[in-house]
Amino acid sequence: MGKQKRQRKRPHKQGPSGLMSVKDFDKIEDSTSIDRIRALQNAYEDVQSHDSEIKLLALQILETMAWDVSMAENIAKDGIAKMVGPLLLDHNIMIQAAAISTLRQIADKGGAKAHASLMNDDIMTPVIALLKQHYSNWSFKSDYKYALNEKEIYIQSVALLWTLCESNDNAIKYVNDQNLVPLLTRYLNMNIYDIQIIVITMQCLITVVEDNADAVTVVRASEDVLYDIAIKMSTEDAKSNPEVWFLRTSSITLLSSICSWDDLCKPTYFNIFIKTLDEVLSIDSKQLLSSLVSIVPHEKTTSNEKRKKIAENKMLVNTQNLALETLANFCSDNDEDNGSTNSDDSKIMDMDSEAMDIDDEHLKSSLPIQFVEAVNHCNLLDKVWEKTVAVEADSKDILNQNEEGKDVLKQFYILRCRAYMCLNNLLPNFDIDALGGVDKFYSKWLEVLKIVVENINLYTGYTELLDAAACALRTITERLNCVQTDVFTRLNETDFPKIIGDEIQLQCINPNTRVNMMRIFGLLTLNMTRHMNAQNYTIAKNCSEVILNTCMTEPKAWVMAESIDALMDIFAEDDTDQLAVDVNLIQKLKILFPIFRNKVQQQKNKLRDRMAVVSTVKANIQRFIKYKEKQVKNLLLLKKRNTIRHT
Repeated sequence: MGKQKRQRKRPHKQGPSGLMSVKDFDKIEDSTSIDRIRALQNAYEDVQSHDSEIKLLALQILETMAWDVSMAENIAKDGIAKMVGPLLLDHNIMIQAAAISTLRQIADKGGAKAHASLMNDDIMTPVIALLKQHYSNWSFKSDYKYALNEKEIYIQSVALLWTLCESNDNAIKYVNDQNLVPLLTRYLNMNIYDIQIIVITMQCLITVVEDNADAVTVVRASEDVLYDIAIKMSTEDAKSNPEVWFLRTSSITLLSSICSWDDLCKPTYFNIFIKTLDEVLSIDSKQLLSSLVSIVPHEKTTSNEKRKKIAENKMLVNTQNLALETLANFCSDNDEDNGSTNSDDSKIMDMDSEAMDIDDEHLKSSLPIQFVEAVNHCNLLDKVWEKTVAVEADSKDILNQNEEGKDVLKQFYILRCRAYMCLNNLLPNFDIDALGGVDKFYSKWLEVLKIVVENINLYTGYTELLDAAACALRTITERLNCVQTDVFTRLNETDFPKIIGDEIQLQCINPNTRVNMMRIFGLLTLNMTRHMNAQNYTIAKNCSEVILNTCMTEPKAWVMAESIDALMDIFAEDDTDQLAVDVNLIQKLKILFPIFRNKVQQQKNKLRDRMAVVSTVKANIQRFIKYKEKQVKNLLLLKKRNTIRHT
């Protein structure tokens, strides 16, 4: 790192350093890739210069180049962590600030690929060293010349740490091993640090404590501090500041991550928890969007006041995203995810028993009654549903005109995703009547079905909305199916034509989503067989064939197991024997079984918590085939006898 920079012959530049300025770089942004590569290589060399001015300019250019996602990925891959990481400990505070700002920009824009490259090049060592050396006992002193620089370096460092911990478990391991959590909890003190410092610290800790018992133990010592923040941020005067809303929501999120159910249900915590969620989700997101649509397209010519308004509205949207995530996590029992079966995986299926259908016992609320009552009282379900509404096409066109607008669209996309995941976790805990009755709930089912179908057929490369909506759709289907309602008989064959075929396999990249879709088809088929007529029979046949055909091309053994399990649920009933004949069930299962068995053998080391459902299906499938084959033979024999009798 300390070697003398080699001398290079360059054309004369107006800049005294001889280095391309940021303005000069902007001019070649649209030029050839060769120019961009040359500029990048020059910046790599100059960032290692002994000249502070050259070094600073190189860092600025790298940060500017990293606005482009592909460039950010390439810069990270080229070993920028090794080049810039040591500068985090430079004696020049301006170099430190520029270095951490550049690294954060690369991580934010470069995404998962950049994160992996940074981690592979050991970026955690200099980041943690910076925090330990300069911030173990730091306090903000406004009269100090470089106080604002020190504050910004801390914020950027913790933001980078947060980003890496979000995407990489090894980053959290570093945090644990280096005992960094006690250092971070120091910065929750409102008497010493301002709101920006506390917010970024809290966001990082929310990520770090997830499934991290060691970190939870340390943060729990600050429980009273977090509660005080939530209370102080709840006053009417405080509500005028969007940062306060975000800090308040962050405090209850972190509290819910470190406290037990019993603690959270105590009146002191519970009241502030529900009040915060209610007030945050009551903010009109449509109005926020409308305001942003009117300002963002003109951001280059807007006043500072309007720029401030943009930032405030975006922060409020982020606050609602955090509130939805908090509510969803609060409702989750963490025992199983949406890709797992609802059947008892520990038991071998009794072929003479009723179908393994979902009943009310599986769907009884696991939440405290006071929470369910509070959600009903505050009408939180309807407020969550409101967040699932899509941005209208006209607004999309306007916001897509610049990067700021695209960022706004991304925020509202995330808002919809989190709303659907929140509904997925909330809905099983409420009676159908409390949800507005069967008819209203069915209308919601149709709404979500439309979103799922649209996202399967109009694939955009973003799967999060499809994944979240499919989770919610499965939950609603289960709720309607368990009350033995006949509302699904209102469907007709034209409701499904676009998702009958290969689209599910191609577009549902997330295997959990493929499982959810198979389970939805299975539940619909079960419902149709209870209310059989010609139209319902056709829908049941189509849905069964989708499951069978998807199984044939499914690459993951546990997804195949879930799909086969759905088929066994459907065809365990004797009155499905004719349907089994019409979809050629026995012959197809006989073809599927060796394929399934081979996939299990190949993937057994990767199955982990999926092994239960795989083992159950593997143990049951041959017995099921024999059982159903016997039933089908009896049916065909009976039909043959009836035919002879009538002739």
